[in-house]
Amino acid sequence: MRRLSVGLPCTFVLGVLFTATAAGVEVESKASKLTVTGRMQALWSHSTIDGDPSNEFLLRRARLAIKLSVNDWVSGIVEPDFAVTDQKVDLKDAFFKMEPHDNFSIIVGQTKRRFDIFELTSSTQMLIIERDGRIGRLKVPSYSKLTEELGYADRDIGVFLMAHDEDERINIEAGLTNGAGANKKAEYGRKAFQGRVSLKPLAETDLSIHVGTSVKPYDNGAATDSLKYAAAFEGSLEYGNFKSGPHVQAGVVVGKNYTVLVANDSPSFTALQGIAAYKRKIADSKWFEAVEPVIRVSYADPNTDLADDGGILVTPGLNLFVVDRTRLSLNADIFLPQESSAPTAPNEKTEVGIKAATWLYW
Repeated sequence: MRRLSVGLPCTFVLGVLFTATAAGVEVESKASKLTVTGRMQALWSHSTIDGDPSNEFLLRRARLAIKLSVNDWVSGIVEPDFAVTDQKVDLKDAFFKMEPHDNFSIIVGQTKRRFDIFELTSSTQMLIIERDGRIGRLKVPSYSKLTEELGYADRDIGVFLMAHDEDERINIEAGLTNGAGANKKAEYGRKAFQGRVSLKPLAETDLSIHVGTSVKPYDNGAATDSLKYAAAFEGSLEYGNFKSGPHVQAGVVVGKNYTVLVANDSPSFTALQGIAAYKRKIADSKWFEAVEPVIRVSYADPNTDLADDGGILVTPGLNLFVVDRTRLSLNADIFLPQESSAPTAPNEKTEVGIKAATWLYW
């Protein structure tokens, strides 16, 4: 039955794609509009980490997104991902969206928590190949590794509210979610919540400033009153855009690492990250429309009470754009661990990874 349920939509989509344009597929009627988009990312990686394959090919993403507009205020999306190692389809965005007013919308279903500027950047546009600092199969300490694995960012199931002013210079976002993550049932009766405010201080400048918080329930294992709340706070900014010229994303996040418990309390974590890029159009080129050098510097400390569990990740890279968001990318990831006086302390070795990726978007 699973093959049939997956095969029928795929057959329909492939049939429609014969009439597709570069902007996607649109099927319109008096009552609705259907848009089919997707992305496919193939990846090669090299790792210096002992125990990892020295090099490996991966299918990182293979998604079809079906967007449906019922009328001028109700719409929705279903986005499965077929690129998973256990050969099961993974559901990404899946929600019902209501827009009763031009400046206000309500989303019910599964989408990204309103937290972490790097996580909220679409995987079709992010400036580096991996958000969470992977070298081979290992996720080294980094900004998005902490926000994702601690459940402050990435997808969750719930209700999300978004509002903005007429000029979209003030944006307010909030979410009330299960807190368990994508495709998962609630672990507790209490709910997680997120809130984010974005400001564009200058009308004619691509500069935005963001502050946000993400709070989720967790069980600290105490005999009584074991259900607690953990919180994280983020401040970030973005300058520039994805079209051309300079582009900077930077953020700092602090919060409670509830996965570590000492005397019924948890330590704090801290992370800072900046990504800088410059996209330049290429004139009269047969192969590419733009080139974009990029560099990321990420510092992460999962437990501020320890001196040797974090480090710095440096990622220089290059993006070559074929057209729109379809591109080729090359990244080098260099992880520099925190130093320790203990001769047998973990993470004492500098590790290096190299990635090359193709990004197909339609």
